Amino acid sequence: MDARLDPAAEPATDLQALSPTVWWLASRAAVYVTTDGGKRWRRHPFRNALRPLNVSLTALDARTAVLQTYNEPRRIRWFVTHDSGATFDPFKP
Repeated sequence: MDARLDPAAEPATDLQALSPTVWWLASRAAVYVTTDGGKRWRRHPFRNALRPLNVSLTALDARTAVLQTYNEPRRIRWFVTHDSGATFDPFKP
């Protein structure tokens, strides 16, 4: 799904550029991925139950990334995707 980025409505909490064309962006509501240098973005919203206060992103390649989410009270959760953010599975580091 192509998406437009609106930093005012959904501020980024983390951004990683793996190459001139592959970038990952995380917000409190979704993860965005581009493979064409930002011309088109795919938005993958979090499930309602996951709405984190903060998200940290570690992207490994165009398909794989690890998210660290923080929710109150002091709950840190980890998730991994192997399909460019379409799905996230719980992960234990």
